[in-house]
Amino acid sequence: MRILPILGLVLMSAAIPISATAQSSPSGGARLAADAKVAGNRADEKVALSNQWRKGAKMAADGEKLMHRSEARLLNLSRDATRFQAKADLATAARTKEEASLADGQRLMDQGHSLQDQAEAHFLAQPA
Repeated sequence: MRILPILGLVLMSAAIPISATAQSSPSGGARLAADAKVAGNRADEKVALSNQWRKGAKMAADGEKLMHRSEARLLNLSRDATRFQAKADLATAARTKEEASLADGQRLMDQGHSLQDQAEAHFLAQPA
């Protein structure tokens, strides 16, 4: 796109005569050279646009690949989260059960010591 202002200046300078000899009609070779320069500038611009288009196509393809990979990973992570949540729920239930068993064990131990203490107290209270 920077080529257009430069091309405009070149064309304007070619149209403005510098000397009296320049006012005569340009020779075939000069016109051919000017046309070649214009064609070269257009070709450069087309090459730049082609490169820009290819770069955009590569970026779009890379973005599409990244999206597909990320979508697959998100799906797997969602499955993993569900699976891990189920395992966490089972672990929580098992922990609750074990905490209840621990409390039952403590209660049984306390009752057993109480029975032992009662038996000892009755034994010591009996006449020999």
